[in-house]
Amino acid sequence: MAVQSIPVLLMFGISVYAGISHLMMFLNLRENRENLSFSLTCFFIALYDLTCIGLYNADSLATGIGWQRGQYFAAAGLVAGFLFFIHDLTRTKVNPVRKLFTAALILMVLAGSIFPSRIFDASAPSIRKIMILRFPVTYYEAQPGLLMNALILLIFFAVVYIFVLLRRSMVKEKRKEIGPLLFGFLAFAASTLLDSAIAKGTISFVYTAEYSFLLLIFMMDFTVQKRFARLYREVGNMNVLLEARVLERTADIRKLSDELAAANRDLEEKNRVLCELVDRDSLTRLLNHAAFHSRLAEVFNEAKRHHFSIGVLMMDLDHFKRINDENGHPVGDRVIREVAGVLTRSSRNYDVKARYDEHLEKGPPPKTGDDVAGRYGGDEFAVILPFSSERETRIAADRICKRIGEIRFEDFPGLRVSVSMGGAVYDPRIACENEKMLMQVADKALYLAKTGGRNQAVIEMYGG
Repeated sequence: MAVQSIPVLLMFGISVYAGISHLMMFLNLRENRENLSFSLTCFFIALYDLTCIGLYNADSLATGIGWQRGQYFAAAGLVAGFLFFIHDLTRTKVNPVRKLFTAALILMVLAGSIFPSRIFDASAPSIRKIMILRFPVTYYEAQPGLLMNALILLIFFAVVYIFVLLRRSMVKEKRKEIGPLLFGFLAFAASTLLDSAIAKGTISFVYTAEYSFLLLIFMMDFTVQKRFARLYREVGNMNVLLEARVLERTADIRKLSDELAAANRDLEEKNRVLCELVDRDSLTRLLNHAAFHSRLAEVFNEAKRHHFSIGVLMMDLDHFKRINDENGHPVGDRVIREVAGVLTRSSRNYDVKARYDEHLEKGPPPKTGDDVAGRYGGDEFAVILPFSSERETRIAADRICKRIGEIRFEDFPGLRVSVSMGGAVYDPRIACENEKMLMQVADKALYLAKTGGRNQAVIEMYGG
């Protein structure tokens, strides 16, 4: 083996080691793509070193040209790998320039594979003898052909493009770790230009590219390591900030949760009010016709299930049309509201089941305030009396009739108000299919009160 091959062989080993090392790093941390392009660049450098060793040990022009052609393909792959590495390192997106360089390099490789004789000109040999530390070195080479010259020109433009990317990243993005790589790259570019001059016979000297590769690899590795260290520190700082931010956000979330709970309570209250408005008559605020029947069905079902009696009162204002005709509809509305006030003061909305549970624990609850009143129609009203026997229903009806008869208006002193009332009492011992049948009995009793002279209450037992 030629003595000049020994340092290149060492550099070959270093390149392979660096390539394998960064390939393993990529396999373990795939988001860092620069490790993959770094490893590919190292492998192409190792391939170039291998061709250099072969060229140094060539003993004929034919053998030397074969190794030169290997350098051609290795150089094309090296340029592509390094270009990809710079794009990954500087986070430059794939652009038309990179696509153009990639396509050109692929074309160069294909052309070299199809026309190998165009890479170096075998008809123009360049056999040179040089002394290196008193050791004679003979290069069996040929002058660059069309394809090699084209590759050299392409490499020149790639060098300029890569320099622009590195310079922009270091200056505009303030990435100081790019500096050593830029220095190593410029040294490599200088050695490439020097080797081009040596290959053309302009300068008589040994090739330097295989030696500048070592500096380039060290600078690439240094830059990647510096970037990793910077990212590691940033992650550490971010973790500290994240912990503080989590505590801050946790406090914010608790505050928002409390605000949301308050808003939900407010919304529930508004929904309750809204539902109540839907169920209420706009003039009297009593239950409307549909809501009254719904509540009556609820009370009736509870009465059947838990065996307690209920009373139902239906009432009409006596001669209400005459009141409207003689005094006007506004006065009629006042009368309606006053009657509703009497019923409201004697009845209220409540939970029947809760009242029944209370009844079981504490005995029969008082009837005043436990009734459910509704406006059944224009001048018609109805009242539900839970836990009310026939006697208690009659007492409640007489009390309501009396209080309505006491209604007075200062601006209409001669106006008198009275009601005719019919009532029905459900006894759980008597079968009753539904609440509508109970209402029919109350309606018939109301008819009897009207035909019997009005301003009175008639109470009937269901099934009696």
